[in-house]
Amino acid sequence: MDWKIALKVGGPSIVATWVFYSIITFILSESEIFKTNIILHFFVIIVVFIFCLVMGLKLMSAGNKKHKNTFIKNEVVDNKVDENLNIALNSSEIKDNKIKGNTVKKDMNIGGR
Repeated sequence: MDWKIALKVGGPSIVATWVFYSIITFILSESEIFKTNIILHFFVIIVVFIFCLVMGLKLMSAGNKKHKNTFIKNEVVDNKVDENLNIALNSSEIKDNKIKGNTVKKDMNIGGR
């Protein structure tokens, strides 16, 4: 597993999932009691299901939170830009700003999504 990519995509939950998987795999393969007891098999399946359910709910609740980006009372004055100048992109509220005297060779974008 490439840990750099995994951590970029999943964050710390990847590490928690991998540790949980490793512990469960080790216990199931090494313990004799799990090889002979069907009740413990069901218990492990229930624990894994609850773990996956909690991680899924945590992921869904993190995705539902919307952060309000604001760009209020700022000064963008006398800048010389050779490329594009993007100001307050993805901001939901833009007001009371001073934008003047900027020299831009390409596009100047204020706001937008």
